[in-house]
Amino acid sequence: MLITLLLLPNFLTIVLPVALFTVILFVYSKLNADRELIILRAAGIGHMRIAGPALAMAVLVTILGYALSLYPVSYTHLRA
Repeated sequence: MLITLLLLPNFLTIVLPVALFTVILFVYSKLNADRELIILRAAGIGHMRIAGPALAMAVLVTILGYALSLYPVSYTHLRA
């Protein structure tokens, strides 16, 4: 049980970016398939405003990944 908990931060640093990429790809593909992106562009919304939520989540996951790499992952390598 302890070994599993010690490996969890390292696992999260690998899985979170991949999961976020998959989710963003799915969401924007669905928006494109339903022609929602065309409607948003026709309404005058820019590319950066459409991509804003995805970029914000990417920044948050990047910061979380850095924080996990700096503190818990290095601590668990010393303990394991």
